[in-house]
Amino acid sequence: MADDPIDKAIKEAEDKQQKQREAEKQKSAEPSKPTTPTPSPTPSPTPSPKP
Repeated sequence: MADDPIDKAIKEAEDKQQKQREAEKQKSAEPSKPTTPTPSPTPSPTPSPKP
């Protein structure tokens, strides 16, 4: 049952964990490289003042 929603969710969750583990491995593999996430420039929408 590949199209079972629960089965799919579990598979996706395991996939996520696997990717996270790989990322952790890579991170610990290169400690000289500082892990600084590039902040995406998300302009905060200025709310129009209500009268």
